[in-house]
Amino acid sequence: FAEVISLTFATLSLEADDDDKSGGAIELLRKMAFLHPDKIPADLFTADEWVHVSALRKHSLVVDSELEEVSINSHVQDVVREQLMGGSRKAVLGGVLRALGDKMAAFDPGNVATHKDARRFARHVQVAASHADEVLEVLCQRADEALRV
Repeated sequence: FAEVISLTFATLSLEADDDDKSGGAIELLRKMAFLHPDKIPADLFTADEWVHVSALRKHSLVVDSELEEVSINSHVQDVVREQLMGGSRKAVLGGVLRALGDKMAAFDPGNVATHKDARRFARHVQVAASHADEVLEVLCQRADEALRV
């Protein structure tokens, strides 16, 4: 419960922040909610998206883990997925999966030079895919319901 209250105040602060009138920080937070919480790499996002990480840092929603990477508390991710998606859950998750797909496309098991980058993204792919399974399950249930009426 404390995480919900803290996150609510932080997101209200983000919305009111003069540096983030576009809502880019909240959009970045939504995307991060579908990734592994540790070592989220900057190069998974566009420069225009990553610029908003400073607002997330300012409100203690992410912390630096390594150069050009941040980590986010998994409880914050849970609350963002449950409370701050609005109707954008599928669109946000789809965008995250596409970005991860683009990064993993360069992986070649026979080319050692591609292994390091693939490993950087692999945990994020696994977590995002687990959320995609949830979305697909709900979608299939809705389709089954539609066919019964």
